[in-house]
Amino acid sequence: TQFKFGNRSAETMLNVRDGETIVLGGLLQEDDRKTRTTIPWIGDLPFIGDLLSSFRTQRVTTEVILTITPHIIQSISPPGLGTQVFWSGTDSSYATNPIFTPKGKKISMMGAGVSGSDYFSSRGTAKGGRAGKPAAASLTPLASVGSVLSIRPGESVVKVGKELSLAISDERIRSRAEGVFQLYYDPQVLEFRTLLNGEVIQSASVDEQASGSSVTQAGMVTFKIAASAKGTGRQAVTATFYAKTPGVSPVRVALVDSASESSTRPLQEGKGIVRVR
Repeated sequence: TQFKFGNRSAETMLNVRDGETIVLGGLLQEDDRKTRTTIPWIGDLPFIGDLLSSFRTQRVTTEVILTITPHIIQSISPPGLGTQVFWSGTDSSYATNPIFTPKGKKISMMGAGVSGSDYFSSRGTAKGGRAGKPAAASLTPLASVGSVLSIRPGESVVKVGKELSLAISDERIRSRAEGVFQLYYDPQVLEFRTLLNGEVIQSASVDEQASGSSVTQAGMVTFKIAASAKGTGRQAVTATFYAKTPGVSPVRVALVDSASESSTRPLQEGKGIVRVR
C-alpha cells in the first residue's frame, strides 16, 4: 500500500526521562470515499445518467501512532575553578598577583636571634632575682615576630545596606596592657558601627597612650582590647561595619607600640578587603 502524506496536529505535554520511549496514540482521522461507475458520455445526462450509474460509498478511519525516545546530550563541561578565577588587581592598578602579601611564618622562641648558650644563660641569671627581668622582657619581641594580627575573613562580599562583621585576632602569646590598635577602612564605602571586646580610645586618653595622635578620624578607629577580654591566650575583637555604597574597601589593622620612641610607627599589621555590591 502506498503511503499517503498528510498533516496531523496534536498539542500535549509530556514528562519523559533520558532514553525512555513514550508512545503517543489516538491521532484518528476519518475519510469518506465515494466511487461512481457509469457509461461515458451517457452518464453525464441528467436523470438518465444516474439510472445507468452505480455508486459506492466507503468510510476509512486511520490512526497514527507516534513514538518518542529522547536522548539528553551532555553540555560542555565548564573549566576548572583555577582557570576561571584569577587576580586582576583594582580599578587604578592592574596586576596578576595577589593584592596583599602572604602571611609570614611565625618564628618560635628557640628560633633565630637567640643562640642556645644565650638562652640557657638568660635562664640561669633569672634565678638570681632582678637579673631575670631583662630575660623576661626579651621574650616579648620574640613572641611578636611574624604576623601577629589578622583579619578574618580576609576577603568579604556584602550587599549595600547590610552589616558586616570582621574578627580582628591578636595572636601574640602575651598581650600588653598598653597595646593600642588602629583600624583603617574606606569611609566612602563602609561606615563603622560597633566594636565587641574592644574599647574605642577617647581623645582624653590618646595623649597618654598614642602620643597625641587622633583617635576617631574619617576612615580610622583607635582602640584597645577591653579589660574583661584580656587573658593569657590570644585575643579577638569583632568590628561591625555598615555597607554604604558599592565599591572596594581595603581594611587594615595596625599595632602601635606606645612604649617605644616612635609611637606612631606600626609594628604589626593585618590586612583584608571588603567588596560592596
